[in-house]
Amino acid sequence: MRLGEPVQVKLRTLTPVFVGSGEEVGPLCYVVRGQDVLILDQDKFLKSLSGTQMEEYLHWIEESLSPQQRRLRLYLSDFLHSRLRVDPIQFVKERQCIAYSVKCNHNMSFRGFKAHIKTIDYQPYIPGSELKGAIRTSLLYTLMKGDQVGQFLDELRKVKAVHEELIALEEAKTESGRSLEIQRKKVGVQKRKLKNILRKRVSSKIEGMLRGYKNDAKYDIFRMIFISDSQPLTVENLQIELSQAEKASDIRRTSTYIETITIDSETMFTMALVEKADLALRELSLRELKDWLSLDRLLEACYERSKDILEEEGRYFKDQGAILDQISRLKEENEPSSPLLRLGWGQGFLSTTVDLRVKQADPELYEEGIREPISRLRNWRTRKDNFPKTRRVIVDRKDRPVSLLGWVKLIPNPEERNEELMARKLEELKARFGRR
Repeated sequence: MRLGEPVQVKLRTLTPVFVGSGEEVGPLCYVVRGQDVLILDQDKFLKSLSGTQMEEYLHWIEESLSPQQRRLRLYLSDFLHSRLRVDPIQFVKERQCIAYSVKCNHNMSFRGFKAHIKTIDYQPYIPGSELKGAIRTSLLYTLMKGDQVGQFLDELRKVKAVHEELIALEEAKTESGRSLEIQRKKVGVQKRKLKNILRKRVSSKIEGMLRGYKNDAKYDIFRMIFISDSQPLTVENLQIELSQAEKASDIRRTSTYIETITIDSETMFTMALVEKADLALRELSLRELKDWLSLDRLLEACYERSKDILEEEGRYFKDQGAILDQISRLKEENEPSSPLLRLGWGQGFLSTTVDLRVKQADPELYEEGIREPISRLRNWRTRKDNFPKTRRVIVDRKDRPVSLLGWVKLIPNPEERNEELMARKLEELKARFGRR
């Protein structure tokens, strides 16, 4: 399939964004100077050590009792200062083994952080797969109306019934060791049944809307949509933030340091749709989705889903003044032709799925057919109306929530839009001060 004319889209971050690389940077990989964290190129650092220094380093590492203790207790700066008796900052500068530097405005005694995805030369970016996945979920969410919601609710009622059978099996009393073993096997079978119905029947029902209800990714409408990685940013666009999420068992919070793209960072990516979409859609049996295969309609889908998510977030954070103020500002930024999109880690369950549609249509079934079964399968002891392990916020030095994660604004054809905005401003000024 041949792609049509590409469209440039500007992406501006409105809150910190974290798309993890899967790498955790521990305290053996950096030294701290004030509020700057200097991350080292490990190969260059190790090669810079003399034979004696390397022996001392390995001996120092081996003194710790376990790999976990090494990871949590050992700071490279301690080794450089106490064992080599050198200034850590001066040493890594002279040996030219600093990969990059990143700011952190929190307590600098943290024991490592999760790294943002970067290019090989340490430039952060947002993968096209992340953008495409978020836009795809937005389209699924927007398509899920009327009969589609009804069919989904029917599947969730089956999930609820299987979950109730599982609860009954787990709570059944046993009188002997053999009966206990039989009960455990029955519970295991029922858990697999619950997992199977959630993954195969419920998920396939949703995915089918973009695949002509064929259980094969080659029929997916998003095969006809190309979305590039964003252009790389610089390390100056990175900052280490402290994120928090409520624990599953009580009101205490779990904290994670993450390397985020900062607010008001701007980059570009490219979108392109296939030419001769009618023919391609007919081949994929997706002709009913023809109207959605356009940039304008995809942006509208992002707008609608973001609008509903922000309403839900407003209800959830009703007692958090700073977060509510931010949500109000985000709502003002969300426009059908230039919508918001939520990306990356820490969004929360409802922001990464289409299940908000279920919660809107039947809150009780959402609890009994989605939240409770998934929580049981994942061994989460959750409170009602909450998936606490996934919804996170950025906090300040006093652990006060100050920002949501993941919100960006999409601005298609930014040069044309700037001209439109300038013309609109000019008309507003003329109307205000009169034509001269």
